[in-house]
Amino acid sequence: MNISRFKEGLEELVRNYSINRYGRDWDYCFRLSFKYDVRNFNNCRRLMKKLWKKFKNECLVDGVYIMEYGENGKIHVHGCMICDLSNSSVEDLFKKYWGSGGGFFWLEEFDRDKENYNLYMTKDNYKNDLFDYDLISNLY
Repeated sequence: MNISRFKEGLEELVRNYSINRYGRDWDYCFRLSFKYDVRNFNNCRRLMKKLWKKFKNECLVDGVYIMEYGENGKIHVHGCMICDLSNSSVEDLFKKYWGSGGGFFWLEEFDRDKENYNLYMTKDNYKNDLFDYDLISNLY
């Protein structure tokens, strides 16, 4: 497989998924890191599945997330999501379901004019090819 074409396709997915599927842009961008070392994509995906199932019980949620290795060799997650809740409510859900287990998160309202989020989400992928991705809706 040509990895550069794969990465271009991933950028396009991040840029267009919510518009094509829901007729609207993303609501939020997030970053998740782990309290403990997670060095395996399968373990990371298992933790993502637990998180998004809990979210789904509270609101409509979907999005794209990318798991990647940082310079320290640990996996972290970038993502864009749709969710019909307010910023403070989404932040409370992350605190409840992610932060309570010792993980760290960053959440920001999506603003297409502010930053090129498709490049933000895939920027570390260009340093190496150690990344994977999934749709949140594939997990529940």
